[in-house]
Amino acid sequence: MKDPVAYAGFWVRVAAYLITAILLIAITAPILYAAVYGPEYLESEEWVYGGMDLVLSLIMAFRSLG
Repeated sequence: MKDPVAYAGFWVRVAAYLITAILLIAITAPILYAAVYGPEYLESEEWVYGGMDLVLSLIMAFRSLG
């Protein structure tokens, strides 16, 4: 008989989600800053600064769901 599967608890999953979100931001923010929009990206008060920002934000959102 197989051993029962041990599922992670709520706080372990919250911590994993936060770590994933921080890593994704750490990867995509420099790309948007250096390669796409420049210094205006960090100074802007808009929610979505352009097409690439929208695409990367959607990728991050869908990645965090799965």
